[in-house]
Amino acid sequence: MIVPLATRGERIGAIFLGSGGRALHLDEWGAFVRTIGAQLAQAISLSRVFAKLASSETRYRTLMENANDGVYVVSPQGTILEANASADELHRVPRGALIGRHIHETLAPESQQWS
Repeated sequence: MIVPLATRGERIGAIFLGSGGRALHLDEWGAFVRTIGAQLAQAISLSRVFAKLASSETRYRTLMENANDGVYVVSPQGTILEANASADELHRVPRGALIGRHIHETLAPESQQWS
């Protein structure tokens, strides 16, 4: 019995199941193999998503940490969630000292006029 592995319309493989003593074409075996195939396809798909996410995180971290300019990730309320090493150097503070502070605390007074 050959059962295709597919998820969201994308074919990603197949299961080949054989037996010397049982008739695998019976309805219950077919349903069982299709169920296992669907679960396996979802697991493979999820694994691919996690791999893409890990790759994206690596790219993000590389860009963030190698930027020559100060880069901040700020919440909608203005709290600094992340700052790269260049941002800390710019403000002459120890690594991570900007985290949790409000963005206005880091700006020169003349730069705060836009707020």
